[in-house]
Amino acid sequence: MEGRARRILRAPGFCLGLAVVAYFAVSLALSYLRFEELATTNWDLGIFQQALWSTTHGRPFYEAGDWEFYGASSFLQVHPALLLYLIVPLYAVAPTALTLFGIQSAVVALAAVPIYLTGLRVIGRPAPALFVAALYLSSAPLLLANLYDFHLESFLPLELSGLYYLWLTGRYRWGAAVAAAACLTLEVVPFLVAAMALLFLLPDLRRTFARWRSRSLGARELRAYLARREVRWAFGLLLGAVAAYPLLRLFEWDLLPNLLGVPAVVPAPAGSGTVRSNLLAVGWDFSFSLVYKLRFWVLLFGLFAFLPALAPRTLLLSVPWFLYTIQANQISWTTLGYQYAFVPMAGISLAAIYGFRALETELLPRLARGGARARRSPRPALSRRWRPGGAGRRRAAAWVAVTAGLLAANFLLGPLDPANQNLSNSVPGYRVAYAVPPGFDRARTVSGLVPPGAEVLATTDLFPLVANDRNAYALLWTPAPPPRLPFGPAALPPYVLASSAYLFSVPGWLADRLENGSLYGLAAAAWTTPAGPVLLWQLGYDGPVRALALPAPYPVVESGRALGRTIFGASETVTGAPFPTAVGSSNATGGPFANTTPTDLPAGPYTVTFLLRLAGPAPPADAGVVAVGVSGFGGVPSSERAVAAGTLAGGGWVAVSLSFSSTGPLLAVSAYADGLLRGAPVELDEVVFAPAP
Repeated sequence: MEGRARRILRAPGFCLGLAVVAYFAVSLALSYLRFEELATTNWDLGIFQQALWSTTHGRPFYEAGDWEFYGASSFLQVHPALLLYLIVPLYAVAPTALTLFGIQSAVVALAAVPIYLTGLRVIGRPAPALFVAALYLSSAPLLLANLYDFHLESFLPLELSGLYYLWLTGRYRWGAAVAAAACLTLEVVPFLVAAMALLFLLPDLRRTFARWRSRSLGARELRAYLARREVRWAFGLLLGAVAAYPLLRLFEWDLLPNLLGVPAVVPAPAGSGTVRSNLLAVGWDFSFSLVYKLRFWVLLFGLFAFLPALAPRTLLLSVPWFLYTIQANQISWTTLGYQYAFVPMAGISLAAIYGFRALETELLPRLARGGARARRSPRPALSRRWRPGGAGRRRAAAWVAVTAGLLAANFLLGPLDPANQNLSNSVPGYRVAYAVPPGFDRARTVSGLVPPGAEVLATTDLFPLVANDRNAYALLWTPAPPPRLPFGPAALPPYVLASSAYLFSVPGWLADRLENGSLYGLAAAAWTTPAGPVLLWQLGYDGPVRALALPAPYPVVESGRALGRTIFGASETVTGAPFPTAVGSSNATGGPFANTTPTDLPAGPYTVTFLLRLAGPAPPADAGVVAVGVSGFGGVPSSERAVAAGTLAGGGWVAVSLSFSSTGPLLAVSAYADGLLRGAPVELDEVVFAPAP
């Protein structure tokens, strides 16, 4: 019994299945962890949630993000991704983000199966096939792409590697079905399928043209060539791929708008206000960050031990995407942490299989024969076919070392390395921490207070919490609002759901009205969440605030002694914990100012004290004043005090205090000092927030 169990554990199929399940479990867990950390956004999770939910409720693939930006009434007007219809029933049964994460992790993990089967057929032994499949599953670019929300590009490794294996084994009808599904995934796929068809035609075409040049190819031979089953199917695949792209565009630009009865949305240059085809926006800017783009491709090859470079013919699978990324003027195509790493993964994995075979049957035997001749050995060091399985312990140890090195490199580059976790300023794939974040349930509770069907405007990080509704709208990750936002000063949104992390994206006209108690009332607030305080405003609400996890009573907090740094008359940064003081240009007065980092305060009275002094002689009487005050967001009472020049004329530090009070929790409160004292620099020493006695 023990011997049987040992054989099962050593079986290649068991090892492959274990690796597939492990990748699925890790990627799914980390993907959902990002969701709980509120690191997912409208792009690119909320749009798919809303598109799938809308389809099950009678409006095919409507999502607010592309409507607000481009006027697209359906996601299919952005990408003709009819494959989404296969996901609709699954999302109808379980309309949650976890459903999409599970689908994505499953299809990415399962791509290792056709990669392994192709390696087994090409190389003939399970160990090398497992080696390449393991390189695919352990790839840092793959996992980073997997962790960035949900994307249709995640289907490409499974579709393209499955198509290749079916074609390699002569299962052309099944292969044609997979090719059709792949082309209905994204509009870039027909070019990749066409490259695969050319790859299968290439050996026969080379021999055929050689005979044609030698005039030994007649009409009878040509008919016999075209009559071969594999040739006919390969030409059919090529012609089908070539025809697929214009048909998809015809559907996207003409047929679909007529079916939906909506205006057509056609490609246009970026910034024109209409949709552009992201995967086929040819910029012809080869010089744009060329070294950066080439470095990305070298990294991809390096993580596969540069085996793809040993099979140059098979690299035809990656040529279309390589040329596109090289000519593009967007860095995201060739940056770790974006979904675009899915696109070349199948081609590079398949090329690595053929590269391993070339290494085994050509390169290493050639090197061995050369070494034997150099030593003038009477017998060759290796047989014509190099067999690493019987070549000794040193070769086995070398492969173990290579495998360990590649796994270590992927670990250090990927999100599993603790040094790479929760890199908030990095690309999306790295934005994950390995601890259960506090407050996600509170944020979900607040978002759940929006009635079904009610119009709600949410910041981009909170939009996935309300995406299962056609009346949910999203703000951007930038201060500029979407150009087609259906709200304005004359059409206020009934509900506003915002986090402190994205308060900057709330339009100014709306921020002013949220602070107006006669228009909006704060209906609920979760003061401790992964995105900071999460607040829900309701138009016309005048009831109590439903507060969850209020901040602790606020202690006396000092900014830290700034040691007399000049805040007026110089441009510099004054630092101090926990209130760094930044110095810059004031929009209000045109002069320099100092502003503390915003903080959250519970209800109650407060006193803010500034220590100021003149850094030079007394200014003239008409020099102006220094204004100190408190500002914020979400009902912070305006409190300001003017300090005349004569008040600071004594030469020492002068404590300037002001008070404010609030009956409810306050969000993003900050203190500022501003002024126009001409010819008399003013220094700030510290800022103190303290509860008033």
